[in-house]
Amino acid sequence: MEPAAFFALACPGRALRLRMWCVVGVVLAMAAGLAAQTPVARTLRQTGPNANRLNVAILGDGYTVAQQEQFFADAQRKLDALVASEAFAAARDLINGVAIFTASNESGTDVAGENVRRDTYYDTGFGGSVNDRLLTVATAAGRTRAETVLRQRAPDCDLSILLVNTPIYGGAGGSLVVTSLHSASDEIVLHEIGHSFARLTDEYVDAGSAPYYPAAEFPNSTQKTSRAEIPWRDFLLESTPLPTSPIAVDANSTGAWEGSQYRAQGFFRPTYDSKMRTLGRPFGPVNVRAFATAIHQLNLNNATALPGTIALNAVTSTAAAGGTLSLGASVEGTGPFTYQWLANGKFLPGQTASTLSLSGLSAAQVGTYAVEVTNALGVARSASAGATARVVSQGAGASATYALQIGAPQDPGRLINLSILTTLASDTDEFSVGVVVGGAGTTGGKPMLVRVAGPSLAALGVGGAHEDPRLEFFAGETKIGENENWGGTAATTAMMNSVGAFAFAGPASRDAAFALPAVASGACSAKVSGRGAGKVLAELYDATPAGQFTATTPRLINVSVLKHIGDGLTMGFVIGGSTPRTVLLRAVGPTLAAAPFGVTAAAADTRLALYSGATEIGANDNWGGTAELTAAFAQVGAFALPAGSRDAALRVTLAPGAYTLQVTGVGGTGTALVEVYEMP
Repeated sequence: MEPAAFFALACPGRALRLRMWCVVGVVLAMAAGLAAQTPVARTLRQTGPNANRLNVAILGDGYTVAQQEQFFADAQRKLDALVASEAFAAARDLINGVAIFTASNESGTDVAGENVRRDTYYDTGFGGSVNDRLLTVATAAGRTRAETVLRQRAPDCDLSILLVNTPIYGGAGGSLVVTSLHSASDEIVLHEIGHSFARLTDEYVDAGSAPYYPAAEFPNSTQKTSRAEIPWRDFLLESTPLPTSPIAVDANSTGAWEGSQYRAQGFFRPTYDSKMRTLGRPFGPVNVRAFATAIHQLNLNNATALPGTIALNAVTSTAAAGGTLSLGASVEGTGPFTYQWLANGKFLPGQTASTLSLSGLSAAQVGTYAVEVTNALGVARSASAGATARVVSQGAGASATYALQIGAPQDPGRLINLSILTTLASDTDEFSVGVVVGGAGTTGGKPMLVRVAGPSLAALGVGGAHEDPRLEFFAGETKIGENENWGGTAATTAMMNSVGAFAFAGPASRDAAFALPAVASGACSAKVSGRGAGKVLAELYDATPAGQFTATTPRLINVSVLKHIGDGLTMGFVIGGSTPRTVLLRAVGPTLAAAPFGVTAAAADTRLALYSGATEIGANDNWGGTAELTAAFAQVGAFALPAGSRDAALRVTLAPGAYTLQVTGVGGTGTALVEVYEMP
């Protein structure tokens, strides 16, 4: 339910970080006076200390002294329904509940449309004139009483619910969720908590409500139509059409159906039908994930680190066609944990337990499996932690058997190459290419090829090639080498051949290159300059042979370019290995102008577009301050961007292959930092 006016009454203790209130019509002010009384509190559920729990407080209105036990029974049923719901699966064993009774002089509630008045403690009532289903605390006095009772009797509450003793259908959202005792009240409470707790919006169309709600992005509603920008893209199969039109029979089916946030057009929802659209329906995987995110934000157990080592184990290792294979996960660290299983790099809708069951085995289940585990501090994936699972087929058809193999990734998806084709405008022009070597659980050095092609570009048909580029390489602030004419050395030639780089024109060409046999983990950079002006191609290569790559082999976890973008900057990168990889892409311009960077002539507004071949597969102009991208910045250790900045960013999962980033200035040009991060 969505009124045009609302009240905001927060739990006075640990406040929710994300709140939204649902409202539908004008709230009528009603007066009712009651003498002060002593509330009676009763613990309904205690799983541990309140400081480390999700605390639910339930109030009641329209219950007389004689109806005290009825209230406590109603409150217990409401709490039990909330705990049992899919929305709170991630914290089911970490929920405490208390009911607080305050007597009303009369039973029931006000019903304005029927001219019914009841003398109740919190002054609740149905508004009637705009929406006869709207049930709220209608007066400032009632709101003050509720705030006082919560502050005195439930100072640690994270969720508060007010039960109104009437069977009439109705309720309202807000930081205090109000509901009647109608048979659908459990569904009403969950729907309204979806707004106030999980930051979900309504997925139905209501032209009358739309004007009161500005267009905005939500975890379950988007205006984005590019597959790479849709908030729930990790659930979207490449075969799912966008927009999605077929009616979904499976409540877990994920797509982008048009019609949400009260608008019929231009706004898309993740499921065909869910509890945020129709009561009685499941929430669906995207909405459940939003609840888990809200739970983690409370940091119930004071986590101090991301989920630790993720171990996968084959609960059942072989099965015949039509049978079942089961895969388990155990995690080190501080929970609560949320689990999301993946198949071939895509989320499996509804697979959120610590064990994955693959039933009805057929060739369709053959592939690579991993699990993403989240706690209050972020996300870890088993593949990144060095554990993968693969289902393989032995035989075919009805006589086939299937095996579940567990082990370290033999050839995981990873960044293996960065290239930038650009122009040095003069003798004094230069730019930097950065790389961070490492990754969780990795040891040893990284063989790497770094080079700048100038004269050899002519053979590739590039006009205006630079005649004599220069290359300097730094580990941190320390210069560890420089090169102006590569000289055709045997070591460099061999490494160029091993990574598949195109050959230079000859040993006497004035191109520059380094063959670095063991770069230590950490931040490195290459400075490119030259004598004169012309086009150059700067390249970084991971020179570890694919057959020698293991879970402990260092990776290129971040590559970047700092350069004046001119009319546009083109940067290429390659995802190697045999499995998909999630990456964070950023084109930072305006933020560079501010402290602590102070870059002069920084681009004021950047746009990035991602291409696979000639096809644009994602784009962004103004990153929008989304929670998902903010979390991604923190996960990879990237510096923060102001929420309203005109920098650009994308988070996208990519199959192995070559990709191109095109970065441009919107309405002007300037210096930009273009970055590609491996997501953990």
